[in-house]
Amino acid sequence: MSQLTFKQSDAEASTALALMGIMCLSAILAVAVMNPWLIGASLFLSGTVICILLWVNWGRPVLRRHRLRKPVTAWFSTGPDRNEIHVPANNNDVVIQIHYEPKLDYVETAFQFGFEGDADRRPLPMAMRNEWIKQGLRREESPDTNPDHIINAKDRYEVRRTRPRTTDNEYTLGFSVKTRAPGRYKVILYIFAEEREGLPDRDLYVVVE
Repeated sequence: MSQLTFKQSDAEASTALALMGIMCLSAILAVAVMNPWLIGASLFLSGTVICILLWVNWGRPVLRRHRLRKPVTAWFSTGPDRNEIHVPANNNDVVIQIHYEPKLDYVETAFQFGFEGDADRRPLPMAMRNEWIKQGLRREESPDTNPDHIINAKDRYEVRRTRPRTTDNEYTLGFSVKTRAPGRYKVILYIFAEEREGLPDRDLYVVVE
């Protein structure tokens, strides 16, 4: 789902900087030829320009992709330490609210929510539930009401949408979950950005009892 693409503005900026760098290198080399005593300064400036070009075109994209491996900090709205909650077993409508805060700006193209564990025992997400909406069409959405919502073969609830995410905001996801057998289940929350998919920077667990 994720592609190795950058925003058009970033690509244009990189191209413009590369052209400027080539022009600067040409001017520096021309000066060095006419003034041999400036060779040292010319080499220093040439090296600086090359380093900037390498950072913009290769270093920065690699670092960004690395940071997108863990793009958000996530926590539950309830629970003693907010990374683990306890819910009743064999319940058809347990509401789970997850808050997350981006650690860098990115464009979210999709997300997946589900649980690790045995397919016959782990909880099953059934719908999205926004508890902040008292009344309205978006209070509860499901694959039956929204074509961009699906439940995939791994029992993960998947939503495909494009939304900007910024570091100065907090976002909330709410789900209606069907619990089954007791156990401690690790939450799977995949965040798909424009360059790659990632997970929260700490694990979340749901204890069914």
